Amino acid sequence: MKRILLVVSIALLLGSAGQPARAQANVAITDLQVKVRLQNNGSALIEQQLNYAEPTQLNWTIFSKLTDLSVIADDSVVPTGQIQHRHQGDQTLLVSSATAQSWQLNYTTTSVLIRHHDRDQFYLKIFNNPGGQIYNALAVFDLPETASSNDLGGNLYAIGGVLDPVSQKTSNQEMVYTVSSAGPQSLFTVSANWPKSVLALSQWQEWRLDLLNLDALPWLILGLILPLLALAVLVELQVKRRQSEHDTTAQIDTLPSSLPSILVGVIVNKKIYPNEIVSLLVDLCQRGYVVIVKKNSTYSLSLRRAPDEHLHPWEKEILDQLFDNQKGQANIQSVNQSSLFSPQVRDAFAQIYQVITELEIFAENPHLTRVRYKLIALSFYFFGVIGLIWTAISGSSPYLIIPLTSTIVIAYLIIRLCPKLIRYTKNGLVIRGQWLAFGNYLRAQTQLPISASQNRLFEKYLPYAIALHLTTEWASRFDTSTLAILKPDWLISYQDGSTLELAQELVGFTKIISEEITKLRGPLVN
Repeated sequence: MKRILLVVSIALLLGSAGQPARAQANVAITDLQVKVRLQNNGSALIEQQLNYAEPTQLNWTIFSKLTDLSVIADDSVVPTGQIQHRHQGDQTLLVSSATAQSWQLNYTTTSVLIRHHDRDQFYLKIFNNPGGQIYNALAVFDLPETASSNDLGGNLYAIGGVLDPVSQKTSNQEMVYTVSSAGPQSLFTVSANWPKSVLALSQWQEWRLDLLNLDALPWLILGLILPLLALAVLVELQVKRRQSEHDTTAQIDTLPSSLPSILVGVIVNKKIYPNEIVSLLVDLCQRGYVVIVKKNSTYSLSLRRAPDEHLHPWEKEILDQLFDNQKGQANIQSVNQSSLFSPQVRDAFAQIYQVITELEIFAENPHLTRVRYKLIALSFYFFGVIGLIWTAISGSSPYLIIPLTSTIVIAYLIIRLCPKLIRYTKNGLVIRGQWLAFGNYLRAQTQLPISASQNRLFEKYLPYAIALHLTTEWASRFDTSTLAILKPDWLISYQDGSTLELAQELVGFTKIISEEITKLRGPLVN
């Protein structure tokens, strides 16, 4: 038995000899020196020298935000990859895989200066519960070379078995703090203070310090509440949108009312899209004010009759902008951005929204509803951006980035939903349902009677089909029913064709003009 124990003991000794020494939390530090050099921008360059009683792995906590860290072990620079950083709030635990008896830590910190109303204060915790005995701790604080003060002062806070704590001013630029011994559960913190006028900071640095000195709790609460509030607004928008988008399977084969086609398009689709504008142009063609001219696959508009009192105010404003009537002549001109998206036309679009509101179809002018929610979304967005900037500057918990980023994303989704946000009245929902039922008739697959061709239903319902985005479906009904379409007198083409070709030509006109309007990307149409 004694032989077995001897063999096991020798094996354990050999095994331990072939392995590197482990980091020991209770290895004594025979000498600790900290040199702090305050910079003119409020940051501090810090050098910590730790001399252990025996070689050991680095296991040391820095109690401030740090950047530009470099580590030297026994006069050899340690590669960055061999130092692990374990962050916990405002402190960072540095752990090494290598062992050394002397460790030197050089880094920059930006979270040690506090600016009060009349004085600046430097505050640095050097160690807290180091786990081992520390002897001969020395800390030296220096103001920038260009700054000094007769009123420089400071003190140290040392508890938990700290012996002989002393702080003294050695010059108008330097404070020195010493401790002869500190226990494993000790705390050692130093501070210095001087008049606010000593350190001249730029305005940006002043703002940065103001952010750093803000209480983190309000920002934490704001960072968590913001996405919840933004999400509540987004849910509200989704609910309102769904309430206004009830579909129907019913069909109505006659016009539910005499509303102009552009108003119908806005009621159903909630916005003035290119198709709504094209439906207005076709409606004006049917009423004898405009003709469409096609030549070599290019469409132009020609004024057929001057605007008169039979037009709605918004129709007159749009016609006045589309055509130059100063010479009393009918100009043929293509749709262009300067005419279609002029202030007068934008005003006409605003009138359209207001007319539908006055008809008590919309509970509120959609422009006001959308602006209100866009402002709310932009508020969430900028609060989120400011919160991210503050988190980056102050070094707050990185977990705040998640709710703040979520707030920005939700704000973006709110803005995307705003164009379709409409508040309908109860009567407005009924009217919208009737026009949806008429749209179901336009897209139906059943055969049309011969009377549809005789009564020129295709031309009569064409503006509404365009406004309801059903032009192709409405033309297909005549194609499948083999009904002839009479060429309207407001369409001037240099090519004649069959009924199908005529339908396709009208569909092509709608598509091309809509695409051209979309390319213009006007403020109210996109």
